[in-house]
Amino acid sequence: GMVGWHGFLSGDRDWGAFASPLPEGSTTLNWSYMENRNPDKKGGGGRGYLDQVKIYSVDEYAEMLKDYSESDLTFNTDTRALWVPTQAWLPLDIQVEISNVLQASSIGNAQHSDLETRVEGPGVISFLWKVSSEQKDKLQILVANVLRGEISGDTEWRRYLVSIPAGSHSVVWRYVKDGEDSKLMDTAFVAKVAFYEGKTYEMWAAERFSDQQLLDSNISGVNADPNMNGLPNLLEYAFGGNPLVADGSAVLPGVVFDQDGYGFTFRKNTTLSDISYVLEISTNLQDWEEVEGTLVSIQGEFEVYRYKMSPSPTNPKRFLRVRIDK
Repeated sequence: GMVGWHGFLSGDRDWGAFASPLPEGSTTLNWSYMENRNPDKKGGGGRGYLDQVKIYSVDEYAEMLKDYSESDLTFNTDTRALWVPTQAWLPLDIQVEISNVLQASSIGNAQHSDLETRVEGPGVISFLWKVSSEQKDKLQILVANVLRGEISGDTEWRRYLVSIPAGSHSVVWRYVKDGEDSKLMDTAFVAKVAFYEGKTYEMWAAERFSDQQLLDSNISGVNADPNMNGLPNLLEYAFGGNPLVADGSAVLPGVVFDQDGYGFTFRKNTTLSDISYVLEISTNLQDWEEVEGTLVSIQGEFEVYRYKMSPSPTNPKRFLRVRIDK
């Protein structure tokens, strides 16, 4: 039997990489090839191959996982079948390039290979993923042991976003095989992993757009205007609008007249961590000067600011705007 085994392959499989942690101290490593012959002693004749055996320290391997994911996250190195740093063709911008990626260990039927990290929410995890397998084998992402998405079959690279609630949570990418069959490359890939702390545009978009819409920058991009109300998504995000429905929910900056005279007001969402609101004034719509507004009220997560517009004999025409920087 395979007492104390860490991984196995069977059937007609191509070359694949496998990584597994070793216990402290001196360890004996065994690779065994076994044949399952029929009762009449016929069958067999297969072969198993092994090549490029390497030993890394835990710190070295953890750093490799971080580097090849291109993230600042620390990944767990204490799972039976680790993920393996490698390279693959990635669709980056308008061209395809060789890039660093992480690949699930080559595993047998009814096994799984985990890539695990921990993050402190709220925030959003963004990454590219791809799988090449039969339909019953799946690449999944789990947050705090709750399934948040999965793909199977022979997919192209896809961008995926997962919102993370407040608190400390485990995040696991898991390639899991069912009890039979191996097809295609029989593996999974993850690349370009990023975690954005606090509430970000990516988190906001993940809550409002479908998976298919998130892949289309003409719908979910910061400059897109899917509801065709004249407001790009970035301004819907900044001022509390609905990017898919032209319902007037966004409260835009504007001129007011009250007991203090004329003023210019705007709202600032204090929970958004990736944008800044910049109030500017101009006399000719070409030269802009940054000015400060006065906080006049708080409405939930929004702070309301007012800029007093005093008469000026030298500059009878003045223009104000709020610039959103991301």
